[in-house]
Amino acid sequence: MKIDERHLIQLAAVVKAGGVTEGAALLGLAALRPADAGVVAALCSLAYVFISGCSAALYLYTPEIFATSNRTLGVGAGSASARVASTVAPLIVGALLSQTSTASVFLMFGAMSLVGAALSLPLVETARKQLEAIAEAPPA
Repeated sequence: MKIDERHLIQLAAVVKAGGVTEGAALLGLAALRPADAGVVAALCSLAYVFISGCSAALYLYTPEIFATSNRTLGVGAGSASARVASTVAPLIVGALLSQTSTASVFLMFGAMSLVGAALSLPLVETARKQLEAIAEAPPA
């Protein structure tokens, strides 16, 4: 299948929008403290959809922003960071739940999603650009 310009996804935009949406869903859970399990499941599912989309976009985006000579190091560092976070997050959740309420867990994850979205603001859009131009471009 040939990919033409109509099928290019603007990965940086996916990461930015996804971070804001998942953060809003999780902060909504923290603020509303819904008693209905269906509402909790719906908002968590919404956040999970956007978290998954951001993760997929980042795995596609990361190799594009590093020069060829640094690409494996950059992708490896990003992947290692994700694995460390996946290992540490349950420990943090357990500590929060033993000290505070469930709302604090949603608040933490929602805030971290918004921090991630804010950190993604200077990301360079890579759609329709040559790899050499992306690697040499100064940060925005």
